[in-house]
Amino acid sequence: MTSPIKYPEIYAEIRRCPTDMPAVIADRLGFSARTVGHVRARLVKSGEVQNIADKNGVAHPEIYAAIRNNPTDTPVSIANRLGMSSRLVGHVRSRMIANGEVQNISNKTNRPIDEDERMIIIGLRQRGFSYPTIGAKVGRSRGAVERICINARASGELRPVTSIIEPTPDITPKPVEKRPMPKLGLNMTEAEERAVMSLQNYLRNKTKLELLTMVRGRKRK
Repeated sequence: MTSPIKYPEIYAEIRRCPTDMPAVIADRLGFSARTVGHVRARLVKSGEVQNIADKNGVAHPEIYAAIRNNPTDTPVSIANRLGMSSRLVGHVRSRMIANGEVQNISNKTNRPIDEDERMIIIGLRQRGFSYPTIGAKVGRSRGAVERICINARASGELRPVTSIIEPTPDITPKPVEKRPMPKLGLNMTEAEERAVMSLQNYLRNKTKLELLTMVRGRKRK
């Protein structure tokens, strides 16, 4: 006996309106766009409906439109609104970045790089600092710093860098953890017994355990 299909009303609505976006269907049915998107993905995989395309044949025009309207939103945020996977939205956004339609979202900050900050980045690079080091100093991603420097080198503002300054590693010696000496038993070997007896002639105020500790300490050295 087959199990009943989950969300049959979503399946029926997508089949009835195969070109509607998941967010539109979700508003009509009262579901989340993400749930409708998952159901639509199954129908696309089974061949029952096609991927949504515009007149020019561009797949997922709703993603392009959402990214253009909200260029600083993350792929996860847009995917949740449209009911699609964040990976798909990320792929579309990568194409738009490559085409120059939107800018890459920096992990550090979304504010644009002004002329003063650009000159600071170029100056640090000219002094020989690496891209990650400059990014850490100015609060920008490595990619953003690298793009600034590549453009500056192409325009002649930045001379070729011959040596790179890397951050100095922390070589401060760490304190050695002092561990207590293990308690020794009196199960001595023949050589240890002879050594202890020899020491007893000179150190009569020491116990056998103390003498054995001295003998074994010498052996470890």
